Amino acid sequence: MIGGCSMILHICVADKFIPPFISFVNGNFNSQEHQFYVFNKKNKFSFDQSPNLIIRSKMEFFAFLELVKLFKKADKVILHGLFWNSIVMLLALNAKSLNKCYWAIWGGDLYKYYDRNNKTKLMLWHQVRKFVISRLGHFITYIEEDYKSACKWYGAKGQLHESFLYLSNIYSGHEQVETSVDNTKKKILVGNSATAANRHKEAFKELIQFKGQIELIVPLSYGNEKYRKEIIKTGKEMFGEDFVPLTEFMPIQDYYKMLSKIDNVVFNHDRQQGMGNLIQLLGLGKKLFLDSSTPQFKLFQRLGVKVFDIQNMDINPLDNEIKNNNHKIISSYFSTENFRNQLSKIFETP
Repeated sequence: MIGGCSMILHICVADKFIPPFISFVNGNFNSQEHQFYVFNKKNKFSFDQSPNLIIRSKMEFFAFLELVKLFKKADKVILHGLFWNSIVMLLALNAKSLNKCYWAIWGGDLYKYYDRNNKTKLMLWHQVRKFVISRLGHFITYIEEDYKSACKWYGAKGQLHESFLYLSNIYSGHEQVETSVDNTKKKILVGNSATAANRHKEAFKELIQFKGQIELIVPLSYGNEKYRKEIIKTGKEMFGEDFVPLTEFMPIQDYYKMLSKIDNVVFNHDRQQGMGNLIQLLGLGKKLFLDSSTPQFKLFQRLGVKVFDIQNMDINPLDNEIKNNNHKIISSYFSTENFRNQLSKIFETP
């Protein structure tokens, strides 16, 4: 209990989404009902000081005991991502209390399933994760397919709660901007990071038919260094000066300005990834090509947002009626008001 109130414990591994989320919760809800316990390795992320915030650099023995104590006191526990084995072990040791836990599924934590056969150690941890996840009482995501995968892969049975989780998934409200004129090369944004899940090379093969008509803008500012170098080499070989890798982080306003000038977007991911980027781009009226088998493709279809199959690539402009309808749906669903309402339902669930 915090000050006589019921207590919701948030267990977080720090990422760029977490500081603004904490500020949003404290600014829109009763902060006395929320306790944030954040692991911030190497103090990588900055946080505003708050009475309901505890920050630790790692899961040492003292932190483990401290977190166990808070876990037992909490009325609800929200797990912001489920990456660290030490957190999974803490949950396994408190199996009788897992019904009060809510897993906010990020994506990468869910897809740890694919690593299970790589090593004996990973297989053992997979079994522990499966033991824990199958007993969790609640799941938080706005992508129904991710929840279904948790059920299929880990035996999840808990209640699903709809929420797009973080402010990065709220449409920024930037106005649509007219892009290339007919006599210029079309600007194509390809992927969002230097990770293999982007499947850049396969995307390049689909785009090579438009060589000379397009300029590829390829964000590679974070991810795997070896993979980044490989993609830059391949991109330059295939598209020459029309291949433009982005290897440095950009200030947010510069980033949005860059996005506004994009014509088409190609995200060839084999899994749910880069949703914050997709939401902004669709809201800006961009034409989006995705792998039709992915959860994000199915989500946008369900919302009524028009997206296109990467197997049927073109560089034609998006019809204005489709563009305006996509903008209307994105700005309405991925709104601050809807986000606040989603969190209210989760926080108030008995």
